[in-house]
Amino acid sequence: MINYKEAQEIIKSQAVRLSKELIDIDDSMGRVLAEDIIAERDFPPFNRSAMDGIAIQIEDFRKGIRNFQIIETVFAGQKSQKELSAGQCYKIMTGAAVPASADAVIRREDLIENKYTVRVETDHCKRYQNIASKGEDLKKNSIALQAPFKINASGTGFIASLGRQKIWVYKIPEVVIFTTGNEVISVGEQVNDLQIYNSNLHMLKALMLEHKIKPIHTA
Repeated sequence: MINYKEAQEIIKSQAVRLSKELIDIDDSMGRVLAEDIIAERDFPPFNRSAMDGIAIQIEDFRKGIRNFQIIETVFAGQKSQKELSAGQCYKIMTGAAVPASADAVIRREDLIENKYTVRVETDHCKRYQNIASKGEDLKKNSIALQAPFKINASGTGFIASLGRQKIWVYKIPEVVIFTTGNEVISVGEQVNDLQIYNSNLHMLKALMLEHKIKPIHTA
């Protein structure tokens, strides 16, 4: 008879890294990543507005301008067609690309808006305010997710946000469960006063299913 710690060491000494397989990210929950995920572009890939509001030139604000003319509305996924001049602004939505001629976003809550103009009701604004800068989270060719990594729901979403549909993961091991003991009887069979039901078998199967391991044989 060996103790628990000795059994662990024996198992560890015999353990080998499993081979890899290519799977769809929708099947990746609970799997172990077998490759580093590399960012193929900056993330975010453009200067992105973090708020609904207006995009302005910070120099206008520093000069005391508080009334701005709205020249265009920029939605997420849309590219602006106009450049700002003094006293002008873009009406901009959360997630939209901030046009190159703007370098600050003032949130909607700090504005009084009319149809074609808007008044700023705050005295505080700085360059790149409320803008998530291009590459702020990840730079192109940097490691976004390092293997080995057990993939969870947020990990799946993150990988998808980087444009990866297929990923390499380690294969799920094949496992055989053997339970022993003259006193152990299968669930559903008749037991006598000196016998017990084989609860360990079902507990081990359940524990393996938590890791997507389906036993190929049980006894």
